[in-house]
Amino acid sequence: DGLAINKYLDPEPLDGHRGDNDHIYMRFADVLLLAAEAINRSNGGPNAVAYEYVNRVRNRAGIADLTPGLDQMAFEDALLEERALELAYEGHRKFDLIRTDQLVDVMAERGIDITREDYLMPIPQSILDELGWTNNP
Repeated sequence: DGLAINKYLDPEPLDGHRGDNDHIYMRFADVLLLAAEAINRSNGGPNAVAYEYVNRVRNRAGIADLTPGLDQMAFEDALLEERALELAYEGHRKFDLIRTDQLVDVMAERGIDITREDYLMPIPQSILDELGWTNNP
């Protein structure tokens, strides 16, 4: 047997019945961490509110407060790490790395060669053809 991620496993359907769990689209932890990131970026560094938001997420998970006194870049790095751990297997990591322009470097550390062009999700040629658009501007 292999490993499996059971983060949002609904045990009801396993017994042959339909599960009626609500689907999670955005978690409060995600909102808090995004707000902390926005504060950090808009203020040129973190303030008490940004730390409060991150620490609410950490404390809920039983983790001590984030190290105080971080500069803007150190806070962003700590915040991205926090998002990676808190939101694991929820599909946020790639977009977090794209948003912060770190995807190329992180993938290079793992031996994966990509460029910034790989950030894009091109429109399929069949759709372009259907719309009568060409690839040439």
